[in-house]
Amino acid sequence: QMHNQHAPWKDLHKQKQHLVQTLIDWANINTGSTNIAGLTHLATLIQQKLNKVSKTCKLITPEPIQLSTNKGRHYAQALGPIIHASQRPKAPIQLLFSIHLDTVFNTDHPFQSCTSPSEDMLIGPGVSDAKGGLLILLTTLELLEQSDHAKQIGWEVIISSDEEIGSPGSESLLKSRAPHFDLGLVFEPCLPKGHLISQRKGSRCLLLTAKGKSAHAGRNPFSGQNAIAPLAQCITQIHQLPQMDDVFINIGTINGGTANNVVPDFAQADINIRANNPDLITDAHEQIQAIIKGINKATKTKLTLHMVSDRAPKKFPKELERLFKEIKRIGKQYDQLINWKTSGGVCDGNTLQEAGLLCIDTLGAQGGLIHTDEEYLLTDSLVIRTQLLCDFIQDIATGKIRLPKREK
Repeated sequence: QMHNQHAPWKDLHKQKQHLVQTLIDWANINTGSTNIAGLTHLATLIQQKLNKVSKTCKLITPEPIQLSTNKGRHYAQALGPIIHASQRPKAPIQLLFSIHLDTVFNTDHPFQSCTSPSEDMLIGPGVSDAKGGLLILLTTLELLEQSDHAKQIGWEVIISSDEEIGSPGSESLLKSRAPHFDLGLVFEPCLPKGHLISQRKGSRCLLLTAKGKSAHAGRNPFSGQNAIAPLAQCITQIHQLPQMDDVFINIGTINGGTANNVVPDFAQADINIRANNPDLITDAHEQIQAIIKGINKATKTKLTLHMVSDRAPKKFPKELERLFKEIKRIGKQYDQLINWKTSGGVCDGNTLQEAGLLCIDTLGAQGGLIHTDEEYLLTDSLVIRTQLLCDFIQDIATGKIRLPKREK
């Protein structure tokens, strides 16, 4: 019974101000997906915290993404570190905890620091997505290690630095570790009203590159081959493909060229396809390749499509729905009315569940307007969502909540 258990999280509200200040400190460190220095800085701070509860914590540097080459130049994108730690791998119940450090706000974005319009709210880059969830994860582990049922629970932590760009460097680790656990817990933000996400669309990230030939735009312009123009022609045709709720294609970024007096020899665009059905994603991908093939026939510029990441749709099986109902039951003890909704968003929960691990992936903080310069977090959720999760894990450890059997 709960009242017979030592539950150190029951007094967590006394630490609220400390939690809030910790989150402010983390959010004020820029951790855009391409800011390796910022990601490494925060990863080192997180490693120090994990060292208090695990003797195995290490930082892993993933291989850079090889995006393209042009005239011998490598277009490689470095990735920030992956944090990996574990405790009690022989315990009867095994849980995988995961979240990411990176945000969508790089160093050139104006949104760089936290403000607090009231004691109940923080506004800042990544406060909800997902540094609030990161804080809940670490606080939960610290409290778990102080509890009576710690010996029943073995756990592993994988914290990536590349989730916002599709997890190209951390995907293989997530997939290889997934089969070893009974349940995955991912700390993406819950929905603004506190609800969980049940089912997610799949997402395929593509990079479209164009290679031309540089020349001086005044002296010998016709000896060059403009890379930007056919790229623009291509993405215009892609954008004109039929868009519907079942499948959506987004041109996310475009860049290229060096100066207006130089014929550009390289340009690129990021493309994202989302759908509930993986066959629709494949169909859209093939339509894009057909457009590229047609333009390559008509121009000397070479367009190439690169696969960056591919996440399968995340379904909502009955066993997962049963666990959601248990969270809903526990939430009522904290005056939290928790339901669930589908989402077009994707996360590492898609990857883990595709690899065979049942996964709850919105256990993070409550807030909203993520991926905008108005992103906010409700500070009480740092306490309440941690308490809720600790009760959930306690009920698993004591057998009140049964986890599905996995093949061992």
